[in-house]
Amino acid sequence: AEAGLRDMGAIDALLEAAGQRSTELDAEAVAVKEALAALDADISSKRAERTIAAQEAVRELLKSKEAKMKRQKLVEAALGHVRLALAKLEQTQAVGLDDWRELRKSTLPLSAFATERVKDDEVMSGLKAACAGGTLSSDGAKLSFTGSAKGLESLKEALEKLESGYSCSVEVEASMLRLLETRGELERLAKKHGV
Repeated sequence: AEAGLRDMGAIDALLEAAGQRSTELDAEAVAVKEALAALDADISSKRAERTIAAQEAVRELLKSKEAKMKRQKLVEAALGHVRLALAKLEQTQAVGLDDWRELRKSTLPLSAFATERVKDDEVMSGLKAACAGGTLSSDGAKLSFTGSAKGLESLKEALEKLESGYSCSVEVEASMLRLLETRGELERLAKKHGV
């Protein structure tokens, strides 16, 4: 079995192992649930007998039920962890990464300018190319990314470049321009907007 795992890719091997463990835990959860149902039936039938021996048997059955309930909680917790790991491995495989530890998910805020620009297919294609194989989607003023750490850094740089393309023009008369300049309003606006 170990030689077979070496032949497959690391993600494929992990996916297969996690899938097998999930199946095993599912089967164990069903078995524990059935055992608890059988114990409940035994307990109710022994309680109906109303003898001392039956009451002793009920105590023993209740102890057994408590142990089974603890096992059920442990199995459910383990199954939850395995399902989360399986989902992360599937996402890793979907974005084409070789190592699940490289997977990054991030939601980046967008300015009003960038939100409008991202609606353009060419701009979105450029951002997808910049993020090097990750998945990218826009939802209003947010950009969701799933991919590698390097892809996330490249995406952030591409967004900064997109934002740097913002320009604004204002038409004013020469006298108004001189008035704004003497009051220092142009410098204040330049500092405020980082221009």
